[in-house]
Amino acid sequence: MMTPTNEQVVGSVSFLNGETLQFTNATEYLDCIRKELPHEATTGFRFRTITQNPAVRKAVDDIVFDLYGEENLCRDEEYDLSPSEEMQMGGM
Repeated sequence: MMTPTNEQVVGSVSFLNGETLQFTNATEYLDCIRKELPHEATTGFRFRTITQNPAVRKAVDDIVFDLYGEENLCRDEEYDLSPSEEMQMGGM
């Protein structure tokens, strides 16, 4: 997903009042999640991570786990969505 300035969208957030924001800056996206997630029950805050960047995807999960007092047990490598050499497509 691209913005009008052709920058890659990192993620988007929305609120119960219909407000929707798209972020092209990972730091701003993560800061928004940190700020708004604790209030999601009253604001209807929802987020969607679009980037394939493993560091950003893990950081989002870390924020959510931390909110609930848990530790994210997934390793950094588990967030890499690029196909590995071990992955093979099956066929008939």
